[in-house]
Amino acid sequence: RSNITKADRGGLIPASFIQERFYFLYKLNPENAGSNSHILTKIRGSMNARWLRESIEAVVKKYEIFRTKYGVIEGSVIQYITPASEVVVDLGVHDLSSYAGAQQGEQLRGWADRMTRTPINLEQDHPFRFCLFKLGESEYAWLCVVHHIAMDTMTNSNLVKEIWNNYEDLRKGKKLHIVDPEFQYADYSVWERINTTEDHLKSQVEYWGKQIAGAPDILHLPLDYPRPLEVGSRFAQETIRLDLKAWTKINELGTAEGATAFNCGMAVFALLLHKLSGDSDVCIGTPIDRRLVADGAENIMGAMLNNIVIRSCYSPKKTFGEYLKEITKISQEAN
Repeated sequence: RSNITKADRGGLIPASFIQERFYFLYKLNPENAGSNSHILTKIRGSMNARWLRESIEAVVKKYEIFRTKYGVIEGSVIQYITPASEVVVDLGVHDLSSYAGAQQGEQLRGWADRMTRTPINLEQDHPFRFCLFKLGESEYAWLCVVHHIAMDTMTNSNLVKEIWNNYEDLRKGKKLHIVDPEFQYADYSVWERINTTEDHLKSQVEYWGKQIAGAPDILHLPLDYPRPLEVGSRFAQETIRLDLKAWTKINELGTAEGATAFNCGMAVFALLLHKLSGDSDVCIGTPIDRRLVADGAENIMGAMLNNIVIRSCYSPKKTFGEYLKEITKISQEAN
């Protein structure tokens, strides 16, 4: 690990490898909105739209990543950061209070769906959209849409937190003071380029080429409908909550086998996919946080999750302990 330092803003600022990936996907299909992420939150109580817009604008001015556009110069993806003084956030306000019950819910979901599925032009627009919906006299919904080139899980959480902290300050009559963070995303992307050698890139290509050589094209899960010819942007998310007793047992198992709770969960999930598909060779994509690779990156806002592949090869002759050790070894090497 080495320390991130402040990068010179006088020259061209390269995109990070993660940003390059998202920009490549954008150029491959500019009309695909699959990289858009949205947050829809319901609010009870009075709401001042001007205060909310100012609260959002303060966060956008604070963090360069939310006022960055992208382009290509001589084959390299470049970040163009809009000066904070030129940023004006548009907060769309829509009144849905004339609708009631299920009809209002359908209207709100329809708005959220349309806003999320409308592509964001990474070359001309900043990577976000914000809307406020009035649902009743003292009931509102707030929608935030951000492209994943500027967003990950931690950024998502901190963005919402900072916006509503700002709003609370305005509600109390306080003035907003923008304090620049120690490091911005551009500092990380410059650091990454400086610290990534040709030898390192070559070793990564060799490693992953070996890891995924001969990997299956599809996972033969039992499906209700035929697979579409093209990958779409519709998906669903399933959340499973474990009680304390189950969580404690998982941690005890991990401790006994020298594995993290993550790898225990990965092993169980992989075995489930082996069982449902009947495939002995399964590849699972999972994100890792790049904030762990450099001192000073811990609180940087932006896309810092890199995807890796955990390849699982099942044999009925293996015990679960042996299988878990294999998954742990693969995970550690991939990181």
